[in-house]
Amino acid sequence: MIPPLLIYVRIGPVPLPVPVLLLWPLLLMLLVLAALVLPLLRVRGTTVGQRARMPFIFYRMLAAARGLSVPVSPADGPGVHVYCW
Repeated sequence: MIPPLLIYVRIGPVPLPVPVLLLWPLLLMLLVLAALVLPLLRVRGTTVGQRARMPFIFYRMLAAARGLSVPVSPADGPGVHVYCW
């Protein structure tokens, strides 16, 4: 699974493109670091196995966002649109 290349957020007339492709190396390093450190930390209500799987679950959630499009049109104020490519 590949995470999105670009996340495009538009709040009213203001566009905010986030080039996730440039952040992939950082995401990979954070994934490896979290997989090594999280099992060693105590988190109430979790087992060691659950803490070891957490970084990979978060990565799969980010990868599942590819192709996501969320338009929000409130009654008052600017509309918000989020696109993940």
